[in-house]
Amino acid sequence: MICKGRLPFERMPEDLGRERFTTHIHSARLLAAHVHFALHEDADAFRIVSEERRIAYEIRNFFNVWLSFLTEAYFHLERNDDAAAVAP
Repeated sequence: MICKGRLPFERMPEDLGRERFTTHIHSARLLAAHVHFALHEDADAFRIVSEERRIAYEIRNFFNVWLSFLTEAYFHLERNDDAAAVAP
């Protein structure tokens, strides 16, 4: 709970325990996929993206599901594979 008059990033210690803990580890794994792709390790990059999509579906993190599709489309476009980039 944020008290009136405080900015959203100014939290008191008693406020910290009341918020839901959020992890960004899945987004970090998608970043790792970008690193693999930049190193021309395409198979590893696509494997990580598909794993993260599966996990995101399981935990109902639909933003990361969308982000995994966007990442995969980017990889295909970088390989000049336009048809695969727009295919479902």
